[in-house]
Amino acid sequence: MTQTFDLLVIGGGSGGIATAVQAAQYGAKCAVIEMQQLGGTCVNLGCVPKKMMWYASHIAEWLGKAEDYAFHLPHPPSFDWSQFVNRRQQYIEHLRTIYTKRLGTHRIHHITGQAQFSDHRTVVVSGQSYTAPHIVIATGSEPLMPAMPGIEHTINSDGFFALTKQPNNVVVVGGGYIGVELAGMLNALGSRVHLLLRHGNPLSRFDPMLGRCVYELYQQQGIHLVCDHQATEFHKTDQGLITVHCAGGDCITDIDCVLLAIGRKPRTQALNLSAAGVSTDERGVIPTDAYENTNVSGIYAIGDVNGKPALTPVAIAAGRHLAARLFGNQTDAHLNYDWIPTVVFSHPPVGSVGLSEPRAIELFGADQVTVYETQFTPLMDALCSQKLSTHMKLVTTGDKQKVVGCHLVGYGVDEMLQGFAVAIQMGACKSDFDQTLAIHPTSAEELVTLKKPREVS
Repeated sequence: MTQTFDLLVIGGGSGGIATAVQAAQYGAKCAVIEMQQLGGTCVNLGCVPKKMMWYASHIAEWLGKAEDYAFHLPHPPSFDWSQFVNRRQQYIEHLRTIYTKRLGTHRIHHITGQAQFSDHRTVVVSGQSYTAPHIVIATGSEPLMPAMPGIEHTINSDGFFALTKQPNNVVVVGGGYIGVELAGMLNALGSRVHLLLRHGNPLSRFDPMLGRCVYELYQQQGIHLVCDHQATEFHKTDQGLITVHCAGGDCITDIDCVLLAIGRKPRTQALNLSAAGVSTDERGVIPTDAYENTNVSGIYAIGDVNGKPALTPVAIAAGRHLAARLFGNQTDAHLNYDWIPTVVFSHPPVGSVGLSEPRAIELFGADQVTVYETQFTPLMDALCSQKLSTHMKLVTTGDKQKVVGCHLVGYGVDEMLQGFAVAIQMGACKSDFDQTLAIHPTSAEELVTLKKPREVS
C-alpha cells in the first residue's frame, strides 16, 4: 500500500531536514528519507567534525606561542588523537539524537533506506512506495575517487575522519578548500605535510590574493607545497609506506597516508532519476532554476546536488525558502545567491564574500573598479618568533565605490566576516566603512581605516 504525504524529502542532511521542518511548521505532512545517519555530510563527515579538528589544531598553534608570552609548557605538548576522536564522535552522536528528536517534535516521518523514483510522484524504499505532489532531492555529495592505479592505498575526507591515530608523513592531493583545511590541521598538530597542487596556488576559485597568501603562509609554517604536479599512481611498499608518482616522473616517497581532496560529486546515481524524467548533467548535477525547480514540475533539488554553492547555510536557506513558497503562501520566496559569505578554515583562516577582483573587472571594467589592500602583522604575533601576516582586500565599483568584494586572510577573519557581509549585502559603500569608528586594537579595524587605493591591472 502506498503512503501519501504532502512533501517527501530525499536526504536527511541539514538542507533536507530544514526543508521538512519548515514545511511541517506550515502544516504540511512530511517525510524525510535517509539511507545513512541523519545530519548528512555536515554533521557526520564535514563541517562539525572538521571545525572541531580545526579547534584542536588551533589550540596547538596557540600552545606553540606560549613561550613567546612567557608561559613554560612541556615541549612539545602531547596530543592524544584517539581520545580526541572519541570525544568528537560522542558530540556527533549527540547531534544525531537532536535531529531525531526534531523530526519527532514536528511529526515528520523518518524513513530509513535508499530511495528510488518509480515515477515523477512516487519513490520506493525497501519495497514500500511513498507518494507526494512535492518531492525534494537533497542527497548531498560524496568525495571523488577516480580510477587510478593504487587508489585503494589512499583515503578521502571521509577516511580522514575515520583515522584512529595521527599519520606522521602525509600527502594531501588537491588545493581546494578541503585540501587546504586538512593540510593545515595536520601540520598544526605535528604531521609532516606535503600539499600537492595541480596549479601554482591553492584556492584557485577564490580571489587570487587569497591563494597567494595561503601559499606563502603555509610555506612559512613548514608545509611542503608541490606546485604544478598531478598524482598519477600510488604504490605501497612491503613496509606499508606509500610512494606517490606524479606526471613528469617525480615521486614523493615514504608516505604513511595519502589523502585525496580533488573534488566532490553529487550523490544522485542511485535515485533512478530517469523514471521521474529528471535531467542531470554529465557529472550527475541536477540543474535547477532560481526557485530550485528541476525540469519536472513538483520535483526540486537543493544543496550540493544542484551545482550551486555547496555550503550548509546555502542548503538550509534554500530549503526554507522553498518550503515557504510551497506551503507558506510566499509565492516569490527564493534564495538570493549573489552575496554568499564563505570561510576556509585554513591556518590562519580565509574569509570571502562577493566578487573577486578579476570578476569585478570582467563585469564592470577596470576603470570602474577601485581596490583597497593592506598587509600587516597582527598584534597577536607582535611578541612571537613566527609572525603570520594578515591580508585584507576590498573591491569597490563606480563613483560611489560600492563594496562588491571583501577578501581576508588572518587570525579571526572567520568571525569578523559575518558583520561585514551584512553591510555588503545592504549595499555599503567605501564611505560607509570610512565613517564607521574603528575598534582598537583589533585586526578588523583595518577594514574601516583603509585610505589609499592601489592600481588595478
